[in-house]
Amino acid sequence: RTYMQLGPDADPNRGNLAVSGHIFAHGVHIDPGADVAERFQTTEVVPVGYAVVASLSEPGKLTLSTKPRDPAFAGVISEKPGLTLASELKGPAVALVGTVRAWCSAENGPIHPGTPLTTASTPGHLMAADDKTPASAIVGIALGSLETGTGLIKVLLR
Repeated sequence: RTYMQLGPDADPNRGNLAVSGHIFAHGVHIDPGADVAERFQTTEVVPVGYAVVASLSEPGKLTLSTKPRDPAFAGVISEKPGLTLASELKGPAVALVGTVRAWCSAENGPIHPGTPLTTASTPGHLMAADDKTPASAIVGIALGSLETGTGLIKVLLR
């Protein structure tokens, strides 16, 4: 069921446009998620929640991250983007900024809310950043916790 109201009779708490449902406008899709994503081609099938970086072997494509502290980080494969930017490419939606669930590894120590994150040596995972991590390789902060091993936690991408 869709509700849409335009103009002066729209709910003043929401502005002049009130919509319940999806909005499609020339390639922009707004949904209830909390991240901003764009579709990219990838060099391989990358599951939801995994970190991707710019491919060195196939320019213009993204590939699974495999290197710790990689400044070529592009984003995390999004489960359900809040806003998908226009892209004529076919491929997974890659969260560029906002809140998304991401696979993380405690290989560089435990992760707690507020911990700065960077790419890990575990393929597709993020880990706690440390003093060896250049600022250009910090990709966001943890919103969840991971004491040991690997797991899917909520992160805020910057």
